Amino acid sequence: MVENAFKYSSMLIGEGHLIILKIRLNDGQLTFYVENSFKENSGNELDTDWQESGIGLENTKKRLELLFSNRYNMETNKKDETFKVSLTIQL
Repeated sequence: MVENAFKYSSMLIGEGHLIILKIRLNDGQLTFYVENSFKENSGNELDTDWQESGIGLENTKKRLELLFSNRYNMETNKKDETFKVSLTIQL
């Protein structure tokens, strides 16, 4: 998720880039939040692959399920050229 935030934000050549990362550990609960800017239909091959397949997110969900089973919650939101991921894990 962090790698993708940098990858897709950096494709915005000459434009403002937004990347916000927040990590918090409190009472056995890990909360991770990442937000980044992106441009839909930029014509970039990586951008097109990501939009059509979402392979990275699907792989992340599979890994989380293997490692944490029902002890995690991940939500994604794509709106107004901003992509957000919120992940909570009970440790």
